[in-house]
Amino acid sequence: MKKRLGLVAVICLLCGLAAGGFAVWSYFQSRAAERLGPGLQNESLRLENQSDLVKGTPEQKILLEESARQQRAAEEALADAKRHSRLALFSGIGSIILLLAGIATIIIKLKNRDVDSS
Repeated sequence: MKKRLGLVAVICLLCGLAAGGFAVWSYFQSRAAERLGPGLQNESLRLENQSDLVKGTPEQKILLEESARQQRAAEEALADAKRHSRLALFSGIGSIILLLAGIATIIIKLKNRDVDSS
């Protein structure tokens, strides 16, 4: 039982650190996607405004299609940002729980050692 407690403690601590690392990575991915979205939206608006200047020409259709592509890319970037933000939140909470479980297991193991030695 004592060896298992030590093993559980180590596994909890390592998993907690891994979950924390994943939370940090997800957070930075979220921030990068958030910064990308508005730029793509601005580009979409610029292309749409540019297409208004060339109404009735074949170039207008090309500009409108590109504007729609940019808008979809912006929406996808913002959706990715939201998804990574949620992943960061849940991974961070999981990391804290696992680290606390590892610390609690270490404390229990130390108390059991003190009781056995008495």
